[in-house]
Amino acid sequence: MSLEDSESLPVNYYFKKKIEWSLREFKHVKDLDEVICQIIKLKELRFHYKLTDKLQIDRRSSILRPLKVGIPLTREEIQKVPLIKIGYENLNDPFLYPYFKKDLINFPDFYFLYKFLEAVYFLDIGHFLKKEDLEKLYFCRLDENIISNLDDFEDLSGLEITLEFFVKLKHLGWENKETDTFFNQLNRARIDMIYDFTEFSDIDYSGSLTPSGIGFNRPNVQMSAFPPLHKRAYILFGIPINRRVINYGIFLSVLPYGSPYFNFPATENAFLLFLSGCSAVNSNCDVINENDVIRAYKTYYKLLTTNISRIVDELLEEKFMSK
Repeated sequence: MSLEDSESLPVNYYFKKKIEWSLREFKHVKDLDEVICQIIKLKELRFHYKLTDKLQIDRRSSILRPLKVGIPLTREEIQKVPLIKIGYENLNDPFLYPYFKKDLINFPDFYFLYKFLEAVYFLDIGHFLKKEDLEKLYFCRLDENIISNLDDFEDLSGLEITLEFFVKLKHLGWENKETDTFFNQLNRARIDMIYDFTEFSDIDYSGSLTPSGIGFNRPNVQMSAFPPLHKRAYILFGIPINRRVINYGIFLSVLPYGSPYFNFPATENAFLLFLSGCSAVNSNCDVINENDVIRAYKTYYKLLTTNISRIVDELLEEKFMSK
């Protein structure tokens, strides 16, 4: 191909080739090409740029800090959500997530379903979420529809999610090491494509090989973790030292590499892991395979490109009519 020919190609041609190269060992996976095209489409739609613009924050803040899209519900209010109550009673909740994960899918992986939906809903309705907005989102049964129908969540006839579903979710594993690798490499390809990290220094940004994917270095900052539990996402302590002129502290900290509590890209990774698990359980399998990962990505794409507020209103209307 000549230089003149290459200049006439669309920019997306290079994006697609870059992702295909990074995932070349998985080209046998069914519908992977479709998912790659969807990732590129999300870059074109600029969802994540629109999100930070609407929040009136710079992209640095969105990458290195959790997004706040409204006034959060109280601990008592959140615990009234039926699925959150069942999930908390049946899934592990590691004190230091994701480092001390006992199971592949833990309670925080499930809970980030709601944090992801908050961001999508916020952008869809065009204003910060008030208490009534969050109550509509959390109690309309959209969570059950997504878990049971995945990328067919617009079908409002979702199955009721029971305790047995979460028990099966808790005992899931990867089908093999290759599937685990595929999930992580696809996450990295997505993040590399959708988020532009060229504006961050090496101190701000550092990669992680944790199951949650990408990680960021934010030393000496304490932030609240899962609201109902009031835990810390990592440990921080210091020992003050005085040596004549020198007066400083030595700090030992476990940094939040790859922690979804600290950045939206990692929240998406945890959410995609949870969706992959839902696909496996819905298929009556006890392991997550490559097809489950693909189904999770299709669901993720559809959630970002669908009018969620319309579905929330339809579900609430159906719920009201059934009473």
